[in-house]
Amino acid sequence: FRFFVYSANKVTVKIYDTLGMFVSKIESSNLIHNEYNEISWDASKVTSGLYFAEVQSDMKESKLIKLVVIR
Repeated sequence: FRFFVYSANKVTVKIYDTLGMFVSKIESSNLIHNEYNEISWDASKVTSGLYFAEVQSDMKESKLIKLVVIR
């Protein structure tokens, strides 16, 4: 995931399947302010399909992203 951070110190990414069931959680606190940052998700343990990722910062900013896993 690539995201822009203004002044947040921590980002949490929660991944859900299409039924809304929780799949995985990723956290990163090594952020560079006012820059694009990246965080990786190991999708090797999930099946192909559509997923949703909620990216939320400690400043309570959040975005919902659609993901497609293709094998």
